[in-house]
Amino acid sequence: MKEFRVPRRLDDPPFLLFWRIDSVIVVTVFFVLGTLLQIPLAATLLGIVLARLWARVRDDGKRGMLGGICYWYTPVWLRGRPLSYVQEYHG
Repeated sequence: MKEFRVPRRLDDPPFLLFWRIDSVIVVTVFFVLGTLLQIPLAATLLGIVLARLWARVRDDGKRGMLGGICYWYTPVWLRGRPLSYVQEYHG
């Protein structure tokens, strides 16, 4: 008979060691950009600061907050989105 491991908490976000994966991505992107620009230490420190700010905003916010931020603060010339005041679309 096969043994199966069932996760205890299915809704937990993905982690890399102690950090949530979205914070790790922010730091990694800034590290790579800093390496390409030959300022890895400054860029990594900036990435760590921004990851901490993002973690604070993420923890205080609600689900779908990033989508709302992208919706409201995307430049007007990138209008591939529906209008905010339209409640229902009839086709």
